Amino acid sequence: ATVGQILVQFEELVESREPWPEICSGLKGYFNKTLKTMLLYPQEREQADKLLKGKTLPSDVYGAEHLVRLFLKLPAILPYTNLNEESLVALVARLQSIVTFIKEQAATLYDEL
Repeated sequence: ATVGQILVQFEELVESREPWPEICSGLKGYFNKTLKTMLLYPQEREQADKLLKGKTLPSDVYGAEHLVRLFLKLPAILPYTNLNEESLVALVARLQSIVTFIKEQAATLYDEL
């Protein structure tokens, strides 16, 4: 499953009264902007250049492995957002729900190696 598909699956499971669409959209945006600079190993960059020609977005190509890499980088990224401390704590709690979803759905979300 791609990052985009994973986030759509998650949104379908959660309550609509929460701000999940905005959170998932923001995650997708961060993923698309940070893939090449922060989430790829050096040996993966050439492949990314080939896969992401034209208007292809990283979130439409890459999957759970790379999304998890984003979650590992978020502690370094989030302090630079415009969120106050209370909003940041609430966001981190919600992001943990997505991490739990990925963990629980690992068998179906990760491509077989």
